[in-house]
Amino acid sequence: MDIINILQREVDNVVSESYKDDNCPPVFTVSLLQEHSDMTGRINNHKILLTVVHNGVSHSRVILPNLTYQYGYESLEDEMKWLYNSTM
Repeated sequence: MDIINILQREVDNVVSESYKDDNCPPVFTVSLLQEHSDMTGRINNHKILLTVVHNGVSHSRVILPNLTYQYGYESLEDEMKWLYNSTM
C-alpha cells in the first residue's frame, strides 16, 4: 500500500466519524501532483494534495510537503476542517 492510499484511508475514517451527521457530507480526496521538467520530461517535484468537494465547491490544499509550518505539520483533521470550512 502506498502513502496516498494510507492517507486516503485515514481521511475516509475522519469523514465517517466527523461528518456522519452532515446533511451534505463532504467528499475528500488525497492525490499526487507531479511536476515535470520541460527539458528532460522527468519528474522534478511532487506534492500530496487534499481536495474537498462540498456544497458544489471544490478546494485543494498541499498537505505534503509544506515548508511554511515552523513547528511541525498540522493534524490531518485540522487540514480537513480548514478545507471543509472554506466551502461554506
